[in-house]
Amino acid sequence: MPLLKYFDAKEAKIFGSSLAEIVIERTPTAAKVLSEKRLTKIHQAMLGQLERQVLAFRKTHTLNVYTKAQLGNVFKWMLLEKKYDPDYVDQLTTYILHRC
Repeated sequence: MPLLKYFDAKEAKIFGSSLAEIVIERTPTAAKVLSEKRLTKIHQAMLGQLERQVLAFRKTHTLNVYTKAQLGNVFKWMLLEKKYDPDYVDQLTTYILHRC
């Protein structure tokens, strides 16, 4: 039974999806419209919110290698499907996974 629990990534996937939704809601895909200063402010606020969400999740959940990979995969593909820059998505995914 513990082996099956190891591969249960349902909550991690839901959490990865919710983190991607935060990014989608808070960060525009067409960044060229905004000034650099405004974009930096938006990005910092979004990162702060992501950090708080990750800390709250870590208090109640322990992720293993598999569940962490599933979380990152859902997060990354949701952003790529919304046409975010792949380099930006990779950086955000790395940021999230290092904090989980």
